[in-house]
Amino acid sequence: MSLQAWSKVSHYSLQGYSWVERNAPLYYSQAVDVLGPILEQVWAKSKEAAEFLCEKGSSWLTYAKDNLPLLIERLHSSIPDSVYHFIEYLKELLLLVHRTYLLPAMMYLEESIQRAWAHYVESCNGKVSLDCLKGQVSNISHSSWVYLQNATMTLKNWAMSMISQP
Repeated sequence: MSLQAWSKVSHYSLQGYSWVERNAPLYYSQAVDVLGPILEQVWAKSKEAAEFLCEKGSSWLTYAKDNLPLLIERLHSSIPDSVYHFIEYLKELLLLVHRTYLLPAMMYLEESIQRAWAHYVESCNGKVSLDCLKGQVSNISHSSWVYLQNATMTLKNWAMSMISQP
């Protein structure tokens, strides 16, 4: 049953890939024809908006420069010290989470991506091509399919053992 399902998945994946290979240039040119004028209008309106913001931004910056010291002075006089302590603790907590969890996770992710890319290039004998990519995607989808089957069987066996226990 699983080989039949895998062959269907492979067959339809190849059909989809060949359809994209045939039709992508056609649909791309149609998208350029349809969306080109719209994107040009969006670009023109974006330029107008940027000019407007630059004109108004200078007056806003002047207003903020004149009034910001007064606002900061008011805030300092009206906010209790406990709020400042809480903000300091929150800052330390966020820095701890950043140093302890986020940075190591990002470094691990970066190393994993580099290893995966190096493995991909190595498996393609140093030549990255569309055919090699197709082979890699096929291998990954097959491995994922096998993993899913194994996980399903394991879950089924566990459930059966739980049900059969007195």
